[in-house]
Amino acid sequence: MSASITPSNREEAARCVEVLDRFVEAKQALFADSLALFACDRLEPINVAGTLVSVQPDLVVNSTFPPQSDVKFGMIFIRPQKTPDVDGPKTSETRDSRREYRREAARYMLTLAQMAVVASGVSKDSFDPRRSFVWDIRLGEAIPFPSDWVSRQKNIEAAGRMIRRLWDTIEPSTSLLRK
Repeated sequence: MSASITPSNREEAARCVEVLDRFVEAKQALFADSLALFACDRLEPINVAGTLVSVQPDLVVNSTFPPQSDVKFGMIFIRPQKTPDVDGPKTSETRDSRREYRREAARYMLTLAQMAVVASGVSKDSFDPRRSFVWDIRLGEAIPFPSDWVSRQKNIEAAGRMIRRLWDTIEPSTSLLRK
């Protein structure tokens, strides 16, 4: 609350404190105490049907990355976003759809992580989906790796092809070009 701190910095600090409080409250639901966690180096972007995609896990479970031979490992993404507030809408249908959208995005992130592991030359057998989660701090949930990852991978590849095909037809706004 010091006068030397700008209002925008004060707001950012308040958001950080709220995220940390939510994390501490949800630690058990996130399995944070029961996993051996390691820092994750940046992964190289992967080529998905002609489109470069970058996915960056926050933590590796059970090993460093790349893992030692025959070590099963998982990946953790920490999703602390504060907005949009999934509890903000008045109707339960809108709240439920926002929550499910966050879960769906998390499942696709985990599928992309597995694709990035394979693209980096690590055996897919080393990747343990049971140890891979998105910790959604806003929801207070550890969203698990999807069981339908094969169809999700096909959807990701189809989206990559569509982006590659349409990329040259996109014209940026003139306001973006002036900067």
